[in-house]
Amino acid sequence: VESRSAYIAASRQIVHPPGSRLVYSNAAFALAGEIAAASAGMSFEDLAQTRIFDPLGMTRSSLGAPADYDGPLAAGHARDRRGAVQATPHLDLAPMAAAGSLLTTPDDLARFAVMLLDGGVFEERRVLSAEAVEEMMRLQARAHPALEEGFGLGFGVRDRDGRRMAWWDGTTTSAAAHFSLLPEAGAAVIAMTNVADNHPTSVAGRRLLALAAPAQGEEAVAETAAAGRGTVPEGYYLAVDFADPDLWFLAYAMPFRVQADGIGTTIDWPTVGTMVLTPIGPDRFRVEGTMLDGATALFDGERLQVGFIRAERLPALLTPPALMTYAGLLALMVLIVLGLAGRAVWRRLRRSAPGP
Repeated sequence: VESRSAYIAASRQIVHPPGSRLVYSNAAFALAGEIAAASAGMSFEDLAQTRIFDPLGMTRSSLGAPADYDGPLAAGHARDRRGAVQATPHLDLAPMAAAGSLLTTPDDLARFAVMLLDGGVFEERRVLSAEAVEEMMRLQARAHPALEEGFGLGFGVRDRDGRRMAWWDGTTTSAAAHFSLLPEAGAAVIAMTNVADNHPTSVAGRRLLALAAPAQGEEAVAETAAAGRGTVPEGYYLAVDFADPDLWFLAYAMPFRVQADGIGTTIDWPTVGTMVLTPIGPDRFRVEGTMLDGATALFDGERLQVGFIRAERLPALLTPPALMTYAGLLALMVLIVLGLAGRAVWRRLRRSAPGP
């Protein structure tokens, strides 16, 4: 991405009618940031600096390029195919600033969290209106009509056990972070790592939040889980709306597999990681592992909803093993055709060659 205008212009396509379906979109966040900046008459970077960073004393936070960061910057890392950690450069995400270019520290983010938990006030100074903070953390769009989770304004939101959690996880090619709030309990957790792997930050963040503010009703969940109610049909599933509509074919390169074993029901998804589904009711499960740790999974008889991800079961003829078989047969046919063609050319050459 070379410019913000180009990034937004390349994404000006209505995927679904407004209000009909929940689809996460980085381009939509970038556009929302530009709308806010235009209404304030300044750049998004200046808007964040004057309205958020300066009032909160977030002196080590920036939306600029990593190369321009004024201060020590942790080296980035990523895992290779064997799981080993390798150094990797930080990407310049400034063109999509509102979607995730923030360079910051846990201390700076803690100031932001304190302000939100105090209804928009920090050190007796109002930074955001109480109404704005409430709207940010209110469940505005459900991932599924039967689930009490989805999105607020900027946050993922879950209403569970009579309390609300506002959260979001994120990863780039060199780092990952987790940010979660329990407004009613006045608790927040921030976890950051300089490895492009959401699993440790997501799982650790939610475990720490549970320790800081234990939820009521965990015993009932454990009893339901022990009863083993709820099943998800085994097989391969395709995440719907997970890939750009123009790149629809990529979705078939990122299916996940649901299987049951002695441990329980697991989802093995190379794109996200391995999740374990713990039954908590008829066709409802609690997700353990990956950035979706703590989410609710629901199988409604046709589709599998895992947090904000909606998936459909692939027919047997379209599963990865079947596609690999087709590819193998196609390759074999090509080799046979090439062999026959080569043989025919060789015969023709022999016939056309002059005699002794």
